Amino acid sequence: EKAVKTLPVRQAIFDGEVVVLRPDGVSDFQELQNALSAGHNNVFHYYIFDLLFLNGEDLRHQGLRERKELLKALFDSEGISPYLHFSEHFQEDGESFLKSARELGLEGIISKRLDRPYVAGRGYDWLKLKCVQNGEFVIGGYTDPAGSRTGFGALLVGYHDAKKKLKYAGKVGTGFDGPVLQHLGKRLQKMRQGISPFDDRKKGSYGTHWVSPKLVAQIAYGSQTREGILRHSSFQGLREDKPAEDVNRDRPVPLTDIMEKETIQEHKTSISHRANPKYSRHRNISTSKSKPENYDPDKQELAGVRLTSPNKLLYPEEEITKLELANYYRSIEKWILPHIANRPLVLVRCPEGRAKECFFQKHPAVGTPEAFHLIPIREKTKTEHYVMVDDVAGLISLAQIGALEVHAWGSRADKLDEPDRLIFDLDPAPDVPWKRVIESARQVRDFLEDLGLKSFVKTTGGKGLHLVVPINRQVEWDAAKAFCKSVADLIVEADPGRYTANMSKASRTGKIFIDYLRNGRGATAVAPYSPRSRPEATVSVPVTWEELTDRLTSDQFTIRNLGKRLDSLKRDPWEGIQSLRQGLTRPMKKLASLS
Repeated sequence: EKAVKTLPVRQAIFDGEVVVLRPDGVSDFQELQNALSAGHNNVFHYYIFDLLFLNGEDLRHQGLRERKELLKALFDSEGISPYLHFSEHFQEDGESFLKSARELGLEGIISKRLDRPYVAGRGYDWLKLKCVQNGEFVIGGYTDPAGSRTGFGALLVGYHDAKKKLKYAGKVGTGFDGPVLQHLGKRLQKMRQGISPFDDRKKGSYGTHWVSPKLVAQIAYGSQTREGILRHSSFQGLREDKPAEDVNRDRPVPLTDIMEKETIQEHKTSISHRANPKYSRHRNISTSKSKPENYDPDKQELAGVRLTSPNKLLYPEEEITKLELANYYRSIEKWILPHIANRPLVLVRCPEGRAKECFFQKHPAVGTPEAFHLIPIREKTKTEHYVMVDDVAGLISLAQIGALEVHAWGSRADKLDEPDRLIFDLDPAPDVPWKRVIESARQVRDFLEDLGLKSFVKTTGGKGLHLVVPINRQVEWDAAKAFCKSVADLIVEADPGRYTANMSKASRTGKIFIDYLRNGRGATAVAPYSPRSRPEATVSVPVTWEELTDRLTSDQFTIRNLGKRLDSLKRDPWEGIQSLRQGLTRPMKKLASLS
């Protein structure tokens, strides 16, 4: 990202690939894996193939020739990082060019239509021509090592057929070095299971061990038999980004099929280094990240929203899929929408599941669901868009993009600068008992009541509690934040052994941090009924003050058990919060008299 920022742009989205180069200038997937494992960030090179957005302009409708001319112009500037490369293209005869690529030892070439716009997903505008066969395969087992070898002997791999059943594709016994054998061997031992995951291979020879089919390997091979068994295979590395359920048999497309769609002479060729989807990422130089949706024949539609890869595990520990999360969002429509509708949102997204990379997303990026509403908001030096969700289609779209947490502003879109909710986040240090957290919540509630303010309480899905105070929209954020800080300071002054308003971890041991900082313009808090990106798929849930006892814990409710609670409720735990009107003028005056 530091290298990309040397380009003369304010904001852009690129299509490119991160690689590690051998001394001969050819990219090496195994070396990339080794560098990632070792944390050697200074060896990565980024090859940029395409330019999709530039300084707010959508370039996807333009032809590839025009997009690459604009991209090349960026590299004509001074001071470009040496780790950043413009991916050259050549308008040559494809057959002779492929022959040259073989002689150079390259993996293959990509042939692209120069006149075509950018379209995500599979199609015939781009053709991959391989010099060496390779693909992704699911690891379903391994054999014991022989001789002086350690870790394991060979991997047993497979792929999913059209019915999503895992089919055996053979053994892979080469391509491993010592560290890989040791590290991967330990991982496989922890994943062992008693039965074969392969639908067509239930028994193994002596020394065979079956594993849970979660890991995906990149395998190079000479050919495949008609039955799909690999010949002359070699391990290249793990594909940590690739969900196992997305691995299908990679069959070459017959040339006649392509010619039915397009005339082959219409294609011009362009060569790049590896075409590895893991490291072909779109990057937004501002704050957003995006990558195009993976092609997936297994789709499902809910409330008019198409879910791709509905069986993708978003919470692997609980085996909660994208479809289950979507159904959860749909089930809480009437509960969550009153608290997030018409409010700017910040999302915690885990597109590949919470065990992989997760990130906060403030601003929409390429691929933002149509069900989301966009609102322009003026920030310090520029105007940025935020997303809002106002209906069930928007909720299900949250699951589609892997949004595991929803954080909302404390003000609404029609009056962004005047909050209607204040939040006091009680965040206990690890050594603070839960009973004390409950006692403290009641003390803060009583203090607010003395000021004339009624508060509502909810669990966070973590270890603390949120006190929510609805207010009239009469003061701006700076005044509201100053009020909340004064409240926190007075509570700390009254009992410094129990509370702190200092966010420094060193000052929080044995204490409860009263976080008032969520009461500023642009600050957010996790929304009521929002799931959390935690292993147990916990949920932040409103409760009544009567329910807040030591029999209730802050992480008690989950995506799977919340439905039972909601079905049993006779009334909303936060009944009246939408209609309650509380001004801050008198509380502010009373607070000033106490200071």
